Amino acid sequence: MPPTTQGLNNNVFRISPTGDLTGDLTINGEPPSRHGNTITEVFSMTDLPDPVGDVVTLTSGKYIFKRPITTALRFYIGAGQTVTITFADSRGQYLTYTGTNILFTIENASSVTFTDFNFLLTGNNSTFLSSSAVSLLNMQIGQVAFTGTGSKIATIANTNILTQRFLIFTGYESGISFDHISTLLYDQVFMLGNLNGTTPLLDLCSNSGDYITVSNCNITTGPSESFLDICPIITTPINIIASPDRGTGEFFKSGTTGAITAFADASTGSTAMTVTNASGIAQFNDIAHGLNVGETVTHTGCSNSVYNGEFAVTAATSDTYQVGVAYVGNDSGNYSTTTCLVTSASHGLANDTDIYIFDTVNFGGGYTVFNAQTNTFEISLGKAFPGTETGTWDTSSLDTRNPYVNSRDNGFQRDSKPTGSIVVGGNTATTTITGAGSPSDLNLGGLAVVAGSNEHWTVINSTTGEMRYDGITPLGVTVSGFILAETTAAAAKNYSFSFLRKPAGGVYAALPAPDNVDIDVEIKTTAEQTTLDWAFVVNPADTVKIQVTNNTDGSDIDILTLKKEIK
Repeated sequence: MPPTTQGLNNNVFRISPTGDLTGDLTINGEPPSRHGNTITEVFSMTDLPDPVGDVVTLTSGKYIFKRPITTALRFYIGAGQTVTITFADSRGQYLTYTGTNILFTIENASSVTFTDFNFLLTGNNSTFLSSSAVSLLNMQIGQVAFTGTGSKIATIANTNILTQRFLIFTGYESGISFDHISTLLYDQVFMLGNLNGTTPLLDLCSNSGDYITVSNCNITTGPSESFLDICPIITTPINIIASPDRGTGEFFKSGTTGAITAFADASTGSTAMTVTNASGIAQFNDIAHGLNVGETVTHTGCSNSVYNGEFAVTAATSDTYQVGVAYVGNDSGNYSTTTCLVTSASHGLANDTDIYIFDTVNFGGGYTVFNAQTNTFEISLGKAFPGTETGTWDTSSLDTRNPYVNSRDNGFQRDSKPTGSIVVGGNTATTTITGAGSPSDLNLGGLAVVAGSNEHWTVINSTTGEMRYDGITPLGVTVSGFILAETTAAAAKNYSFSFLRKPAGGVYAALPAPDNVDIDVEIKTTAEQTTLDWAFVVNPADTVKIQVTNNTDGSDIDILTLKKEIK
């Protein structure tokens, strides 16, 4: 059959070599849309699936936006879908969203990619993206601009891999909240909001990832904003390599802090309870149980296994409580808690505030506050009460004592490193030698810990020079530095130095000196520098110190300067 033609309008003809009229050829004018299994060219919203309400559902495929579009419709990408969204001309072409909701909602998708894109959100209180439980979310080479008030860039949760590169965000009021992101690459991103916000532009909530890279960014913060915040409730290490420019705000969000004067056991022993129905929710009953919303409770002995386990209390009256479990039948069992009462004068903390506790042997870590009173609050330990001590709390996770946060950011404040280090230096401190041949603790009194250097280490006794390791895992460390010292004797004397380690609950034992270290030195009446170098392993709550021995007559030694770095 010879080729046939059919006139569609004055500009477009359909040509078929077989007469079946299936091929499309644009001669002049607007091309038609092409819908296939993987590609949809979008010239208007009518080229997409019909909306339900104001929501257009996108299924697997590549969507190429070919013309500027203005719409109040929004998009939904659901379970198992693999979607790519791109623009044919990202330099001069926008999709303008005039609504006041979330433009893109993504849930349980396999993979979603935005590339070469331009979005303009003009409505008040609008959000560009809300994503949850996505295996891979990739955003590269694009711009999102906001002109309305109260706008937010995105909330992204439970995503395995998130890549954001070569992006521009402008005009927003709130930045991006990340929650349970395993890997985040945030590279070459320009952020300039309306500078009226009060929240961090990147808010890393809960366990926000085990590898986070923020690099080569230009981030402008307003006077009440910060660039980065990490929730104190983290239980896996987070690595941050950040090198952004920034505006007038802080780099890391600063928290409030306070002194803890006591920890006390407020646990509930195994206590009987019954289970009844409360409008489809399991209600647990015990007169005057004393539990509070947010407290962790452990259930045992119930016939229905769904009631057993560890739960957070979601609702409580004086005689009943709930943990958000559906009712499956009446039952009985036992509950218990491992709750700690924390004393901190005029702390100002509210219920449900996340804090980090440090300067303590047994309580270091992140907690959620409940039952907050003027001078006390409670936390759930998840273990037996270890005994009272003192400590410090902070609403920011980025204190240098936090063992989970490894941040390298060109020297901005509140860095921390997983290896931990401490540098001690200063002027004079006299170590009293008890007698010839008797080792004496090297006195650090009068010396100061260099600000910002004490990651995971605490000086617990300056007179005896004892330092405690507050990390969470065993650590291979190197002690390096020097002592600039002089003897108080009339003539030079021989002294020897030793490095000691004590495990928690144990006793001090000397560590063998490396072969290349001369620990027996002559200290003169004028300043003499002695090098320190030891390599060893410490475990959590181990303490270390240096001892010095006068091998001649027991003359004291003056420490003019000590630089001791453990890393």
